[in-house]
Amino acid sequence: MQLRLALRPLAAFLALAAAPALAASVETMPFHYQVTKGATFAPIDVAVYTPIGTFASYANHALFVVDAGANELLRYSRTSDGSLASSVPAVWFSDSSNTLRVRAVACDDNERSPNFGQVYFAVNDVNSGVSLLFTKDILGNDRICSASTPSWSDIVALAVDKHGDVYVADRDLKRTDRIDASWFTPFFGPPYCNLPVPIVSYLPFISRPADVTVTESDLVLVADDCGCLMASNRSGSDFFVRANGVPNLQRLSIDAHDESERLWMLDPPGAASSTKAERLFFRDCYANNGTVRPLDGETSTSGSGLMTGPARVEYARFFDKVAIGSSIYPRCNERVFVADPAAQRVTCHRTSQTTINSPANAAAHWRFDDTSGLILDSSGNGNDGFFGWSGAPVHEEGMAKTSLGFGDTNDGVKVPTSATLNVGTKSFTWDCWVRTCDTRGVRNIVDKRQMSGSAAVKGYAMYLYNGYLSFQIAANSTWWNIGTSPNPAGFVADGLYHHVAVVVDRDIGSSTQDTIAFFVDGQLVGAPVAIPASVLGDLSNGHPLLIARHPSAGDALSLAGEIDELALYKRNLSAASILAIYNARGAGKR
Repeated sequence: MQLRLALRPLAAFLALAAAPALAASVETMPFHYQVTKGATFAPIDVAVYTPIGTFASYANHALFVVDAGANELLRYSRTSDGSLASSVPAVWFSDSSNTLRVRAVACDDNERSPNFGQVYFAVNDVNSGVSLLFTKDILGNDRICSASTPSWSDIVALAVDKHGDVYVADRDLKRTDRIDASWFTPFFGPPYCNLPVPIVSYLPFISRPADVTVTESDLVLVADDCGCLMASNRSGSDFFVRANGVPNLQRLSIDAHDESERLWMLDPPGAASSTKAERLFFRDCYANNGTVRPLDGETSTSGSGLMTGPARVEYARFFDKVAIGSSIYPRCNERVFVADPAAQRVTCHRTSQTTINSPANAAAHWRFDDTSGLILDSSGNGNDGFFGWSGAPVHEEGMAKTSLGFGDTNDGVKVPTSATLNVGTKSFTWDCWVRTCDTRGVRNIVDKRQMSGSAAVKGYAMYLYNGYLSFQIAANSTWWNIGTSPNPAGFVADGLYHHVAVVVDRDIGSSTQDTIAFFVDGQLVGAPVAIPASVLGDLSNGHPLLIARHPSAGDALSLAGEIDELALYKRNLSAASILAIYNARGAGKR
């Protein structure tokens, strides 16, 4: 299932460039471990290879480091939690004469990319002044591409997007190029890559590119040595430059698998404090005016993780159940790697993640992590689902391990009715992570309604309407639709992962009795809305529960997108509980 990703307004992203320094109270990223290799070790670039779908085997996971001191490209094998399997690397490229200088590396670890498994690295020929792009597969076999070679002079950074396109930043040419994935042919050949023309070239008003990266929503970001930050779409036809960006900004990186689109930056010495060493920090890409949000954070300002003169940052997600501390078992471990040549090491940091206990009274909880063919209910109530139509959704990289990707192509999940799925006249809450660009009217997320034949509509449905979170309650031979439109905080169809929750409070004596409340990314959208008396009846029915499927219209009103961590609670969850689920992010719920 391929998402149709929408690009958010670039100005919303660029507003953060001039934001004030982060407050000390934000999340810290603890130091995890370091990679060293002798007195001449000078790591100037780092890339992590973590294929998103192969969760059972980590044999090919790798950390690639460009060592400018020895002029080598190194490959370290990795374990499932992001640690090194061995401190002895394999040398993938070296030139003791220093005629060919290796400068940058990037990996294509997206299993849906046409060039999945390729590793790209740039080499500058100091005699001819020409830069070459080399490529190997993950096993170290040389590959080749066809046709003529673009003229590069000083490649300083590479990036690969989820489509398999390669981005090349050339400092001397003051240019960043995008090379289409279709121009790479996967057959063995000489150890260099002759690339075809034409290629898409970005010619922004930017001095000398220092780094390039691409987000999950296809936002292309380029930073230069003067603190200028440029954002563009993939075609280069819509870009915006903020001339007065972050002072002295030299490096940035956003990993294409960071589902929350966080911007990772390195803060040069003295920018925040004359006594603090360089730090790694992150911000939400689309936070209003760059204000600090709960997802913002930085490395600790003391301890072994301090950096001396970092050059490049790389984010990666590792899917496992490796303990952090004494009792925390996140299903997705987040790691951030920094190449620090001045300190002669690569440092690894982990984001602060806490797996939370699933709130009480969970009637059902579908994690979508199992690939056996059943959609297992982890609540213990036995509400397992199955693929009920000729099509089948596909497992994608989710917010917490895997999600299910639906393509409105006769797919969907059916869960047999049960007493625990029927809510009667009581309160209940639905929540999940959703990622979609589907804005075509009604698009069902979850539905348990009686709609067959002449029977009156009875039950409930959580859905999107033109991309806005919405809900239907049907009882007493009538129905009522309510949604978050036109409140922009309720719009979630932008191609990014959002946490959504709907709380239906029918507790007698509650301060919010007989209301419905919508939450997006942990925040209440508007005020709770009173439920009409006409639909305050029994919602129970004998029909199955459907996920990403409409009970009568089928594909015509079914969601195209990804759903993760879907859960039903037989009570009204508090705002604090919903915020805790959101803040757990990839760590997920137990």
